[in-house]
Amino acid sequence: MSFGNDVDIGSTGVVRGDAVAFGGEVHVDQGGVVLGDKVALGGSTTSSLSSGSFNPTNLGGTSDLVRRTVMVLCLAGAGVLLVGLFPIRVQNIASMIQRNPIRHTVTGFLLVLAAIFASVILTITIVGIPIVIGLLVLLGIAWLLGFVALCQSGARLLPLPGVAQGRVGSFLVGTLLVAVLLMVPVLGKVALVFSIFPSVGATVASRFGQDH
Repeated sequence: MSFGNDVDIGSTGVVRGDAVAFGGEVHVDQGGVVLGDKVALGGSTTSSLSSGSFNPTNLGGTSDLVRRTVMVLCLAGAGVLLVGLFPIRVQNIASMIQRNPIRHTVTGFLLVLAAIFASVILTITIVGIPIVIGLLVLLGIAWLLGFVALCQSGARLLPLPGVAQGRVGSFLVGTLLVAVLLMVPVLGKVALVFSIFPSVGATVASRFGQDH
């Protein structure tokens, strides 16, 4: 993922996820492989693959569908576990997202940018590498908690009887909405990426769900 710059994958490069560029372009040289999607917001995607080159992304949509399904199932399993273990924290974060979605989206965007900047600076020294690992772990936990809360918030906006009262039920309905959204080419992945910002912003602002 790149903010304001291009993403360049060389002839021997392999990206096991998605290649995403905000405000830049995605370039893939001949021999380079992107197992996920190539997404360029504000730019374009180019590839110099020859007709005889092998690229797993050209094998059709079956493998991509399986990958998306596995990802949704993993998120659903982790989310059900979090809702069961920390129901109040998830509820507090969901309430914050519902009250101030724009503010927490901006906060999350700034926090992610700060984390990326700090990671780049700290990885210059060997001493800073453990700090970077810890920072990324905290960011991942913040995103997962916030994502579960975001799914709950989205589901409770629907006119479905009983959804607002059931924590696990509302989360699963929200996860189903995410699964449907992921089936939309490009738009689904863009929406998933942008969901990081309100998730992280509300989680950090609530001190990981301690504050309502």
